[in-house]
Amino acid sequence: MERHSCPNPGNLATTLLIIIGTSFYSNRLASGFYPEIVNNFHLMLSFLCICFSLCFFTSDPGYYLDLAFKPLLKQKIGFSGKGFTYNYCETCKMNKDDTTIHCVQCHRCVREFHHHCSMLSNCIGADNKKLFQLLMIFMHVWSIYIILQSILGIIYGAWAFGFLFILGTVIEIYLCLVTFFNYLL
Repeated sequence: MERHSCPNPGNLATTLLIIIGTSFYSNRLASGFYPEIVNNFHLMLSFLCICFSLCFFTSDPGYYLDLAFKPLLKQKIGFSGKGFTYNYCETCKMNKDDTTIHCVQCHRCVREFHHHCSMLSNCIGADNKKLFQLLMIFMHVWSIYIILQSILGIIYGAWAFGFLFILGTVIEIYLCLVTFFNYLL
């Protein structure tokens, strides 16, 4: 089976840098006033986010392969009752079913296409939908955890480290909010 090529690995690198950078910064911030188990939970959550991001980045979303039909036939077949039709993709030059949609960024047809994730440069389709949902759960828990940890750090002890440390914490909160809301889109 043919593997897809990601159009922009820089998006993955940016996402991983945000996760790694904010994780180390937040872990350093929390090391003074949180128990070790909280810091270990934080590192485990960050590791899971990185692993699921890499797995999703390399996953096949369910690219549609036109094996059952001749690509030169332009046909629309309707079955009564179910309304099942086969359409023709002019870009890919092949027949496709109703759940398959052509992705403009990947230049391929994807089965059960949901959307193209610009943060990780991959489509969400039939074969990686569950992986994307798990990634979203871990990323949202991670973002909320980092934001709460940063706010508590500002309230309970960051003032002793000076203005630049507080500025870094505010930037960290901003990056987590941007990541959180970008994954929602």
